[in-house]
Amino acid sequence: VRSENVVFVNTLAYTGKDPARMDVVSFRIGSTDNSPVYIRRIIGIPGDTVMISGGKLYVNDVQVTLPGEGAAIENPGAASYGVKLDDGEYFVMGDNYNESSDDSRLDSFGTVKESRIIGKVWYICSPRGSIGRVK
Repeated sequence: VRSENVVFVNTLAYTGKDPARMDVVSFRIGSTDNSPVYIRRIIGIPGDTVMISGGKLYVNDVQVTLPGEGAAIENPGAASYGVKLDDGEYFVMGDNYNESSDDSRLDSFGTVKESRIIGKVWYICSPRGSIGRVK
């Protein structure tokens, strides 16, 4: 999902169900409903430890491959030392992780609380060349 995409968000997707690793979610950072909305992929779920070492992503000491080109991760940020997630806490990254993607690697961004998740992004409806289900 790119910044120019217009998407559909299923706001009921997590009714009675927790967000899962690799889900693409919409959420707010900040404590108000007027805070900016972001779209990122869930990498780590509560109880996980997320680490980036040698350009590779590890969740609970198991290497994880991200969708897309598979390029080495250039900036591990906070994940260079490992980030242990508490209950109701998620580690998120943008699919364009080597571009200017604000995500959980940045101390200023941090992890995402479950209460701030709006829903699951499931369909890109614009622009024309990007239309389709989110993978």
